[in-house]
Amino acid sequence: MNIHASFNDRVQPSIQLVLATISQLNYYVCYMLDEQPEHSFQLYSKRSILGATFLGGPLAAGILMHINFKNAGEQELANRSLLIGIVTSFLLILLLLILPENVLDAMPNSVFPLVYTGIVYLLLDRYQGDMLKAHESQFKPFYSWIKAALIALLSAVLFLGGAVAAAMLPSANVTDIAYDKGIVQFSENESEALRVFDMMDTESGSDIIQFIQRKGIPLWMANIEILNDLDQLDDLDSELIDQNKLLREYCQLRVKSYHALSESLKDSTPENFARFEALSEQIEVILGKL
Repeated sequence: MNIHASFNDRVQPSIQLVLATISQLNYYVCYMLDEQPEHSFQLYSKRSILGATFLGGPLAAGILMHINFKNAGEQELANRSLLIGIVTSFLLILLLLILPENVLDAMPNSVFPLVYTGIVYLLLDRYQGDMLKAHESQFKPFYSWIKAALIALLSAVLFLGGAVAAAMLPSANVTDIAYDKGIVQFSENESEALRVFDMMDTESGSDIIQFIQRKGIPLWMANIEILNDLDQLDDLDSELIDQNKLLREYCQLRVKSYHALSESLKDSTPENFARFEALSEQIEVILGKL
């Protein structure tokens, strides 16, 4: 089966629908402003495109550059411009959704508009600069800036609508993903640290003590740090916060019990053994609550 052909068959109707919509949008805005683009070769000026981009985002730039290329007879570049505008808008929405709230709050509101307007300026100068200069030097007409502003407004509405829709989509919460990742590491550390009990029947006391000091206790301390980091996640569920408290207490008891076990192996007195047993019982109580 020709996968490429199959993909084109599915995507082509959608592309044609978008292009038809842009053409209709261009026609109706012209109609409202009493302009007739089909009767004259008009383009959007660089100033209109940059202003519309700042107000309406990458989608506005894609639409206006699409119309310029289309009117100039460059259909392939026109389609590519529109596609880039749509994809860039999607990526911008995605970026805004995944950036931490504190990072967004620290940024001035004009950062993103200035960045993508600057990028559009460079692209516009490279791919349409000569065409716009020649158009102006021949005193050919340009579309009014009001029309560009209307398209920018419609683009901004579409962008905001897309952002709201994306934010409402049922998806894995960033906090949940980060929490699950931390717990996976916690479990791996726990499994490795608990190997000490498998060593009791096969390894010497000195080897067990060495494992406790070099791996066991450091792994439990690492788990405490993981829990501390997880507590800093935004909007962490209260049940997970309570679970973290129990897990932290569990790790602290493990550290104490490993110290007690190490002391018992060095000096197997009833006191040291009793201390280890008492800590083990406390650990069982915590495990019962988890």
